[in-house]
Amino acid sequence: MRLVPVNDSFKIECAAGEITLTRWEAIELAQLAHQLQGQLQSLKDQRKPYPIASEPIADAVVGLDIHHTVAMVRFVGENGRETSFNLPEDVAERMRDGLTKKLEQIRAAKSQTKQ
Repeated sequence: MRLVPVNDSFKIECAAGEITLTRWEAIELAQLAHQLQGQLQSLKDQRKPYPIASEPIADAVVGLDIHHTVAMVRFVGENGRETSFNLPEDVAERMRDGLTKKLEQIRAAKSQTKQ
């Protein structure tokens, strides 16, 4: 997502398209974003589900750092944008366990829809 100043307004460009806001609308949006950030942080602190922005991934590459002390994951979005993360061992294990569980749930849901 990108914010581009245009004369006395702002254009927000994102994967879904673009929108132009007046200076005052941009200020209101920033205030709303600040409020939303507080609400999301509260949900996060309570360990409750909360909405986040996501984008489809075209590829993922898993590797190790040069010292073989952390796993590295590089995600490649459908738009070609790449983001990399270093995962300490405990985080990588939680990710493995969580992905395994979610994949089992996806497979179970698919088999129920075929019946």
